[in-house]
Amino acid sequence: ALFRLARDAGWAYATVQLECSQEVAEARNSTREGRERVPAETITQMARDLEPPDPLRMGWERFAVTVSSDQVAEVLSAADKARKAGPPVLPEHLEVLQERAREARERTLASKKHALDLALRACVGEVASACAESLQKKDRATLGKALAAARKDVLAVSEQAKALDAPRCLELFAAYALGRVALGEGSLP
Repeated sequence: ALFRLARDAGWAYATVQLECSQEVAEARNSTREGRERVPAETITQMARDLEPPDPLRMGWERFAVTVSSDQVAEVLSAADKARKAGPPVLPEHLEVLQERAREARERTLASKKHALDLALRACVGEVASACAESLQKKDRATLGKALAAARKDVLAVSEQAKALDAPRCLELFAAYALGRVALGEGSLP
């Protein structure tokens, strides 16, 4: 990730999130032509799936700034000034930051929820790969949406559980995915 490159070089970094409603994005997109135009379903999916920065959940997002998308010119101007000024030096020694990063990685890897998410993502990838050649493009997209939604459902259920039983969650994932397909939220040929 880019933040790691900056951190490893001893530079400060920030993430800028441009806030834009789906309606504004669709209106702007309607003025584009040819390859510049984004498919409407992509805008809908991004509006649904894009998550704002959450520094309490993701420590590296603590340097995130959210601005309105109609302030793009001001943001680009400020970024250009910062680029011309050169990278600021972080207030702490690189060794301290590297140790903090190592500790954070250890905590993340120890997290059962993280392990469950990785297992679910692997399942989604394996199923999608196994079906890729036998399904038409629209059916692959439908299957992908059903699997992604099932993964999110299982993660939401796991957050409410007092104890996390990974094998049971994987069974639940399979049941959710099959249920979504059976209910027509992801129909297959």
